[in-house]
Amino acid sequence: LNTSTPDGVCLLQGQLPQVVSRLFPFKRGLCHAYWAPNIWALYNVLDKSLAMLGVRLKLLEEAELPKASMTGGLVQEFQHSVLPSVSPSVTLVCTLLSILPAVASVWWRPCGARGFLRCLLLCALGSFMFGWHVHEKAVLIAILPLSILAVESREDAGIFLVLSTTGHYSLFPLLFTPAELPIKVVLMLLFTIYSVTALRKLHR
Repeated sequence: LNTSTPDGVCLLQGQLPQVVSRLFPFKRGLCHAYWAPNIWALYNVLDKSLAMLGVRLKLLEEAELPKASMTGGLVQEFQHSVLPSVSPSVTLVCTLLSILPAVASVWWRPCGARGFLRCLLLCALGSFMFGWHVHEKAVLIAILPLSILAVESREDAGIFLVLSTTGHYSLFPLLFTPAELPIKVVLMLLFTIYSVTALRKLHR
């Protein structure tokens, strides 16, 4: 979109479908080319494991199974080999069910800014774990509000260290050239060591 033109111009130029397709990428497949570490990645692994087991037990024909349908670096829709294929409506229902307790808690029992921040965190995690075509970078949306809570609570600090370490490590394949390897490793080590040291000193 051309940022120098009024917002209404994108409607006149027929760009609105492009915006909607980016916000709701339902034609791009359940998982991104590089899987985010969420429930659907585990679902895909289970499906592939069952398919391999079925071929080994001669319950399935290898020629009939799709080739690299989920790991070929593509983002289009695919069908699972053994387990039922997941539709966008299923991911929507799972996401809503996962965030409903947090939203209901804030709605019926308001608990100030800290409670709203916890609700925001849980909604971000629910969307990351159960959403459709989730990018691996989406884990940062959960790490950022948790970093604020980590300085106020010892329990939140422990959760922050686990989530930030695993979340940042899961982003390593995005920086894949050999020259970037020492940079990303050193930066993550520095951040992790500083986080552990600072939070331990803060919470004694």
